This record gives sequence, C-alpha cells and structure tokens, in this order.
Amino acid sequence: MKLGFIGTGTIASAMVEGLMKSNLPVEQITISPRNADRAAELSKRFEKVKIGKDNQDVIDRSDDVFICLRSQIAEEELKKLDFSKAKTVISVIAMATATETEKWIGKKVFRAVPLPFVAEAKGVTAIYPDNPELKKIFNAMGGAIAVKDESQFALMMTAGSLMGVYFNFIETANRWLEKNGLDESQSAPFLASMFGNLADEARKVEKPDFTKLEAEYSTKKGTNELVSLYFTDHGGREALTGGLDEAFKRIKGE
Repeated sequence: MKLGFIGTGTIASAMVEGLMKSNLPVEQITISPRNADRAAELSKRFEKVKIGKDNQDVIDRSDDVFICLRSQIAEEELKKLDFSKAKTVISVIAMATATETEKWIGKKVFRAVPLPFVAEAKGVTAIYPDNPELKKIFNAMGGAIAVKDESQFALMMTAGSLMGVYFNFIETANRWLEKNGLDESQSAPFLASMFGNLADEARKVEKPDFTKLEAEYSTKKGTNELVSLYFTDHGGREALTGGLDEAFKRIKGE
C-alpha cells in the first residue's frame, strides 16, 4: 500500500500518524513539502514517510492519493497536476464537491471527512461514495461511515463543526465555577473528567439514544433535569440549531 498526501496540514498529519500506528500493510507514505517543518517532523518520526519533491512527485509515487488542500487554493493547485497514475483519489477538501474536484483533475474522486482523532485510531470518518479500500483504511483509524449522497456528506461535515462549541459549552461552565469560588485547578479537571466519561457512556452502544441518556442522567425534579430544561426553555437548542443551519449552508455553498 503506497499512499500520498497533497497538503501537510493538521488533518493530513493526523492521518499519517494514525496510519503509522495501524496494522495496515503500508509500504510507503509520500507527503508534499509545502509545510516544510511539519513534513520534516513526520519524516523524522516515521521511517516509511518520505517527502516528495513536489505535489506531482507525491502522485507519481503513490497508489492512493489524499488531497488535503485548503479550499481557497485547491482548484488552482490541482489543475496543474496529472493524476493519471493514481489508482484512487480521496478529497479531504472541505468546500468542494466530488463533482467539482473531478472536473479539476479529470478523474473519479472519493470524499472523506476525518477528524483529528484518527491519529489515535479514535475517529469515525464519513466517506462518499462507498469504497472497500477507503473503508479498510479508515476502519484502521477508528471506523468509517459510508453515506449515500453528498447532501448526507455535508450533514456529517456540519456535525464535525460542533467541536468548538463543545469546548465553548464546557468553558462556560468552567468560568461559572471559577466565578463562584472554585479554583481552575479544581474545576477544569472535574469538568474534563465528567464530560469524557459521559462520552464514554454514549460509545458503549453502536447506536446511542441521546434522549434516553439525557433522561438517565437527569433525576426527576433534580438539578440535572433543572439545568437541561432551563437550557431548552431559554433558547439553548434554538441557538445550537441556528448555528448548525448556518454551517450547513456554508458547507453547501449557499
């Protein structure tokens, strides 16, 4: 298995790390030299990771090529390249459909939306369209979900936009605890542990029922129920839904 990465940003680096920790028969990974420091660091850490002379060299030395460029520069960069030697091309570009990318490179394109957790084989990755080779790769880094169309893929990308607000939510609680007398050395570890363990509870089943989990962790007439109802009654859900609506529109290019 010879893999190539055009672009060496955060997600590409996470994927390289996850692949190197996996049991996949990876013969070689060729990465682009664009981010020189990060490319050098990955090449130094992993013997099988090599730095290509340029992006065309990455393609020529790889069977499967991952495009991990920023949306703003992707079209200009990709139109310069010849992908004819690549067996499979996978786009990790956030704001370009498979059809758009296929026009730029003249070859079938698959899409994937890996999160940084693939570095530790903890990230479930959405892919489109379904592909056995791609599933095999991402299953080795935490799991893969094949969606049926690009609208569903956009929804999965929108779900990935929740990472920031998750920590915003926790930090809001952290500030409240500090304001009312707890030291950050007490509040932050407590919150990190609690939310981490709650996430573990959700992962215990293949299809978690979040409504049921909310009920299980909200004793009737207790403070958990009080805070949850207050959040709902005072616009918490509407604010979150509104943010998701806006993110979904941007991802779809509306």
